Amino acid sequence: MRAGRTLAVLAAVLALVPACDRETARRPSPPPKATATVVPVVERVSCGRWSPLEDVGPTGGADADVDEVSGLVESRRHPGVLWGILDNGNPRLLFAFGEDGREVGRFELPHADASGRPIENVDWEDIAIGPYAGDADAVWIADIGTYPVVRATLDLYRVREPELDTGRGPRRTVELDPADVRRVTVRYPPGEYVHNAESFFVDPDTGDGFIVTRGLVRRSNRVGVWRAPADALAGGDEVELEKVAEVVGRMDHRHDYGPTAADISPDGEWIAVKRLDEVFMWHRTGTVEETLHPMARAPCTGRTGSGGVPDADDGESFAFDIDATGAVVGMWSTLDTPDHPNPPLHRSSCHPCPSASP
Repeated sequence: MRAGRTLAVLAAVLALVPACDRETARRPSPPPKATATVVPVVERVSCGRWSPLEDVGPTGGADADVDEVSGLVESRRHPGVLWGILDNGNPRLLFAFGEDGREVGRFELPHADASGRPIENVDWEDIAIGPYAGDADAVWIADIGTYPVVRATLDLYRVREPELDTGRGPRRTVELDPADVRRVTVRYPPGEYVHNAESFFVDPDTGDGFIVTRGLVRRSNRVGVWRAPADALAGGDEVELEKVAEVVGRMDHRHDYGPTAADISPDGEWIAVKRLDEVFMWHRTGTVEETLHPMARAPCTGRTGSGGVPDADDGESFAFDIDATGAVVGMWSTLDTPDHPNPPLHRSSCHPCPSASP
């Protein structure tokens, strides 16, 4: 066929194709989905701006036997109430403090739980809130320190969160029902020594418990994070811990030890670890272990006066301050001072508060 005739036939065929189809034919075909490049979403974290520590009043008010507060956590069910515990060698007491530090209730744990397992304050170091049953919350008391005794195992006490009646006065001690208290023994895996720890929190989403050790790993600035699975905590009397991460737990070398307190926000979005006046905060990006394992260094770190993270004192306690919706609006801290009864309760507020966005 001659070239002229060929062109004429081609022109006739194109004339039969609608204009939109001709336009489509001119566009390059998109690449197959299998070869498309997925761009990961980069999260931008704002650590918030935090006010200097404010002394809101003595912890325990006028009660002189509150002198070694080793753990604090704010109640989710009783707005404005902080649950607190005392350090090793003290009575088996769970305290309720108001936002001004005054004592609004105290509860004595029984000598033994419902199964007859003994309860004692060997070295109570932290306290946490976690799921209990139905719509109830559990107050977890972490007996996870190793001072002053060498221990083969540690203990967690799950306490059904008590009801509060602030009208009965702070001096009346309420004895808790053994049926509402359960002792869970935790042990490290075979071949792993028993770590001294003072930091514990419970994931509100999964019910898993997490212990952050105090001893620095291999003389570095990292400390271990160990998980106690929720199903084991809920159904067993003994739990073996699993190491899930190592995180930076020290920014300077004033003292050769790691964190002394930890907390997680009620929505599970923010994890905080405290050492002296150093605070480390992570925004959750998956499970707790999926957040901490690849991100050993917290995106929010700082010391007193930095403004980029909450101020903190040198005490052993730390708790998020939350509003009625469970949102973080500040933090609480107090000193663990055996020679200084009724240490000051400190608060720092955030304006704006921590947030994250893609």
